[in-house]
Amino acid sequence: MSEDALFHMRHALYLAWLDRFDEAARAFDAGMSSPIHEIDAAPSAVGFLLLAGKARHAVAKARRAFASDRREMAVPYLRALRAAGDLEDAADIAATLIEEADVEERGLLELAWLYAVAGDTERVRTALEHVRNLELPFAAYGRARVHALLGEADTALHWLGVARDAGLRWPSRAAVDPDFSALAEDPRYSALRKSMLRRGP
Repeated sequence: MSEDALFHMRHALYLAWLDRFDEAARAFDAGMSSPIHEIDAAPSAVGFLLLAGKARHAVAKARRAFASDRREMAVPYLRALRAAGDLEDAADIAATLIEEADVEERGLLELAWLYAVAGDTERVRTALEHVRNLELPFAAYGRARVHALLGEADTALHWLGVARDAGLRWPSRAAVDPDFSALAEDPRYSALRKSMLRRGP
């Protein structure tokens, strides 16, 4: 795999987080024009396509990569499906992954996220009850994502604010995370998003 190609793909994703889509598109094209290993590049490529509003393209790329590496591509594929509105497919795949116990080692927060995608609220609660002693910004952000997916805006915004105030890394990424799309019209989320973007990458 070309290291330059992977660099371009990751740089495209970073620029997209910053809403610099013209530059991001050029970096993405540069990455795609070089020899590149699909699995290594796929998570960044899917992330860029989602931020660029190309959900269907993201689903197609993620589906191909998921067929080769379920563990690495589970979360990007589910995010792409959700962004494209394929909620039933996302829930079915999440339920299968949970049943296979293929994602448990990713941690309780990722497991809770999968349960949220699958619509299993009871198991979300059980997973979150056992989240202990994790780095505060990481844990708070994970909780915010899960509650946003469950449609619990007040709780999601609370934990997102905690994550920001605790020094969340990559706050600009959080500001464009598709897991918070249900909050897009909420002025409280808009204020949080602006404050995270001001803090930079």
